[in-house]
Amino acid sequence: MSYRKQSDAMARWSMILGVASILLSLFIIPSIVLGAISVILGFLSRGGSSKYPGPAIAGIITGIMGIIFGIICFALGFYLLIEQYGCYENFLNEYMTYLNSYYGSSI
Repeated sequence: MSYRKQSDAMARWSMILGVASILLSLFIIPSIVLGAISVILGFLSRGGSSKYPGPAIAGIITGIMGIIFGIICFALGFYLLIEQYGCYENFLNEYMTYLNSYYGSSI
């Protein structure tokens, strides 16, 4: 009986972390990490039974969506950076110019 409770708890946590992964998709690293943990917990919650619990399926789906959204946000941010500055070196030069004007030449 306690084995089933552990499996249900993993399924619930999988769903919770999957939803958190989607909500945090603008923050790339937490989104991917929480999504991966959600998918792993979802698969582990099956245990020895032949079917996945409902929250585990929801956790697997939302975890995968969170990972995909995180990757899309990273790619979109990198594309917009290149579109705005032309290349990464131009961005770094502009950033260093900003830092020097803000903090002075002590950097």
